[in-house]
Amino acid sequence: MAKYLLLLWFQIKAAFKSLPKLICATLIFASLVVLIGFCGTKLLTNSKSSSKMDIAVVLPPDGDAYTSLAFSFLSEIETVKNVCTFKEMSKESAYEGLKNGSIYAIILVPDNFINHIIDGTNTPANIIFPRSGIGTKSMLFRTLVNSGVTDIGAAQAGIYAVDDVCNYYKIKDGVEKSEDFLNKAYFSYALDRSVYFKTNTISATGNLTIIQFYICSGIVLLLLLSGISCSDLLKRETSALSISLKRRRIPIFLLFLFKIVGVTLVFFTMLIFAYMMTALAQIRFPAISNVLVYINFTSFISLFLLIFGVFSMILFIFQFANSQSLGVLLLFTLSTLMLFISGGFIPSSLLPEIVQKIGVFLPTTYFIKLCGEIITNTTTLGTFIINVGFSGLFIGGAAFFDHVQQNRL
Repeated sequence: MAKYLLLLWFQIKAAFKSLPKLICATLIFASLVVLIGFCGTKLLTNSKSSSKMDIAVVLPPDGDAYTSLAFSFLSEIETVKNVCTFKEMSKESAYEGLKNGSIYAIILVPDNFINHIIDGTNTPANIIFPRSGIGTKSMLFRTLVNSGVTDIGAAQAGIYAVDDVCNYYKIKDGVEKSEDFLNKAYFSYALDRSVYFKTNTISATGNLTIIQFYICSGIVLLLLLSGISCSDLLKRETSALSISLKRRRIPIFLLFLFKIVGVTLVFFTMLIFAYMMTALAQIRFPAISNVLVYINFTSFISLFLLIFGVFSMILFIFQFANSQSLGVLLLFTLSTLMLFISGGFIPSSLLPEIVQKIGVFLPTTYFIKLCGEIITNTTTLGTFIINVGFSGLFIGGAAFFDHVQQNRL
């Protein structure tokens, strides 16, 4: 037992001896991570919402007041108002606007439009879209019009059905009363937007805010990049050391485990120190309290596991590589690629479906997930066990590659 404790002490001591170098490298990588997080946050928060569509309404020369009133009423409905704006224009001005792109569509209203709707003649209004350059806005308006036509068709079918029933049974005053009742009922559906839609807020970043999401991704990316500065600690061991450990009956797996513990303690100390400094900084800058969360004991354990898991993967990459330089190159390439597929740079919900499916099998996905649970104090047993499993798999894999290498020699 004493030799194991001594080996552990040596690995922790070696890790803390490299503390100045690790701090300098971490600060350099932190500036890169902050820049990526800042750009990502701006991308998700400052994307300008598209402007409303300007729709030209061309009324007939002898149009009645009811038609103008109908379109004024229509433009005030919430669903319509959020999408488009109706502008009454002459036919020539409307066509010119459609040509130069300032108008997305033209509605040509026929004579007696409202009266024809009421008496069932149903003379259609002509809707003209640009011949070329139809964009998403024009398609959205077309969908809106088609939905409106469907609603009107259903309303008319209901009214005409009741009219036929009243006429069949010779209920003279039933037609007018029924039409008034149904008109009010159908209007209430048109006005009450909640009848058709349920409010369901969907966030690309899940339960995390955008800032929290990029803090999680940033911490994982920072740890992965910091592995480059730990290459001397996690590189392949010399054959002489491996033979010496074998003679003393110390398994290489245990050496790798102690290496990871030493490096993890260094970065755990650095992150806790950074957390404490941030907590103190909110005295001077109260706005920090909107981002800073107070983590509990379970979250501290999860943070240690997160660092341990990340550096287990880094150790695996260095043991897989034939040289230290190749290990650094592989670490940088794989870290960037895996973090992208896991939704670290762009939320996975915005990535193609095939990329999302691949991300489910990557350890970086669960590193980010565990980090998010640490920030929100909602660490789950499932995420904890998965990260423990990945850590054991990586250390075991590293021991396997070392064994293969020693057999070759």
